[in-house]
Amino acid sequence: MTPRPKPGSKADRDALRYDMTAVGCTITDIALEMRTRYGMRPREAWRHARGWTLQEAADRITQVSSQHRGEAVAADASLLAKWEKWPGPSARRPTPSVLLAMADAFTCRVEDLLDLDDRRAMPDADLRLLSGAASSPEPPPDTRTAAATVPEPSGSELVRLAADESATWAQ
Repeated sequence: MTPRPKPGSKADRDALRYDMTAVGCTITDIALEMRTRYGMRPREAWRHARGWTLQEAADRITQVSSQHRGEAVAADASLLAKWEKWPGPSARRPTPSVLLAMADAFTCRVEDLLDLDDRRAMPDADLRLLSGAASSPEPPPDTRTAAATVPEPSGSELVRLAADESATWAQ
């Protein structure tokens, strides 16, 4: 009899991903199960659902951001780990550009990368900007959230949002 891997270990996550894929589960299903089973933050669960290391995910995020958005996000394993753990201690808040690049890399919606804790800790300006992002496919009508009804920011509002983001990075 083969010993069962330690819960939450790489071997355990790989076995879960394999088992779920074998019965027809989607990447979304796998990410949700990893969040539930292992108590992961959403961004970390999506990375593990793909089976990527921190560096592999960082490389893909950097690659897709420069290909699809024109605004390159320079990610490395250490920075990605901080983005995954936010809003916890020793973490770093991902900007809207980072979240959009992550969504492209993981082939999910930005909303899939955020939970209630993230939304509570995220500046309103970022939430408004993300709710109007063109890269997020329209959710089905029955899953629409209140955030989806927030109007898109105007030109002057976008300038203010960019200034706020720059000030945050400068700090």
